[in-house]
Amino acid sequence: MRRQLTQPAPLLPFDLLRIPVFALSIGTSICSFCAQMLAFVSLPFMLQDSLGLSQVETGLLMTPWPAIIIIAAPIAGVLSDKVSSGWLGGVGLAAMTFGLLLLATLGTHPGAWKIA
Repeated sequence: MRRQLTQPAPLLPFDLLRIPVFALSIGTSICSFCAQMLAFVSLPFMLQDSLGLSQVETGLLMTPWPAIIIIAAPIAGVLSDKVSSGWLGGVGLAAMTFGLLLLATLGTHPGAWKIA
C-alpha cells in the first residue's frame, strides 16, 4: 500500500479512498458482495442438513436467485440512467436484506408454504 501511494499512476489508487462517497461505495459493495456470497454458499447446507431436502429440491429452490439476477441486471442498467444511484442501490440492498432476514427467520421445520 505504501508503494502504491508513492507512484504517480498507481495500479491500486488508494488515494481515491480519501473521498468519503467513494470509500462508502466501496465498503458497501464489499459488504453486500460478502453477504450474498456467504448466503449463497451456506444456503445448500441449510436446506439439506437443517431442513432435510434432497439435492434436487435444494437446486430447484436455489435456482430463482441467479435467475432473478439475470432478469434484474438489464432493468437496473436502464434505471441507472434515470434514477439516482443512491436510491437504486438502497432499494436493492433493502430487498437483499429483507430476503436474508426471511431466510434467517425460517426456522428448523418450516412448512412448504414458507419456502416455495
